[in-house]
Amino acid sequence: AAKATTISDEGIYQLYKNRSWRWGNHGAAYFAVSKRQFTAWSTEGGKGYGEGIWFMPGSGKLCFRATWHGSWGAKTSLSCFEHRQAGKVIYQRKSPGGDWYEF
Repeated sequence: AAKATTISDEGIYQLYKNRSWRWGNHGAAYFAVSKRQFTAWSTEGGKGYGEGIWFMPGSGKLCFRATWHGSWGAKTSLSCFEHRQAGKVIYQRKSPGGDWYEF
């Protein structure tokens, strides 16, 4: 991943627009083009759902800001992920400083 090329904003947009991202067996997110809406559900840390927006701040990053709702109440958080590509393989890591993995 260290030698892979950073994906452009257009590439990130094409990767996520109107698509879902499954988080293993503990959740999923949907990235709508309309108003860049982000919706998700998760069972990690207790069952809950999130609503917010997604955006691309550049440098191969995708971020989403969401308010998460569950039995604990509501809290807002920001999560960002970096993306790189080598050939047909896309790598992703949580930013900043997560471990790279094949996406």
